[in-house]
Amino acid sequence: MLLALGGLDLLVFTGGVGQNSVNARKEICSELEFLGIQLSEKQNTELNGTEAIIQSEKANVKIVIIPANEELMIAREVADLAKWKQKDGLD
Repeated sequence: MLLALGGLDLLVFTGGVGQNSVNARKEICSELEFLGIQLSEKQNTELNGTEAIIQSEKANVKIVIIPANEELMIAREVADLAKWKQKDGLD
């Protein structure tokens, strides 16, 4: 797929492991250096768990951490379902 797309523009880490595991991000990125992915060890460690940009200055691909908010997504889905049921008289 990356060949068809002409490469990768952005690598996003999110959720429990992606957001909170310095080592997982480091291991994943080390296997993808051929794609232009270069992780900043300092940013990866210091900005763990927060919304951050963590690629090195020499990287061709932007690497970011985006914290997940599962509770918000569930609340939105429940609200949408409630609206749908109310609209169709299914409550």
